[in-house]
Amino acid sequence: MKWEYKIVRSDQYMFVHDNKHGTRHLEEVLNELGEDRWELVSTVSEINVSAGTTGIAAVLKRTKG
Repeated sequence: MKWEYKIVRSDQYMFVHDNKHGTRHLEEVLNELGEDRWELVSTVSEINVSAGTTGIAAVLKRTKG
């Protein structure tokens, strides 16, 4: 079985910003991706000390094909 992976990043308030869909809550984005067979496998806290920001990277996978 082969997998493909996707990473979705949110800000500290759990909002995802992208040019195609605008700003949406992480939960909404994950639910939409789940409908398209993406499965959340991990989350990672991201800290950018120089910019003074934090966020979350959500790692998703689904089978290829």
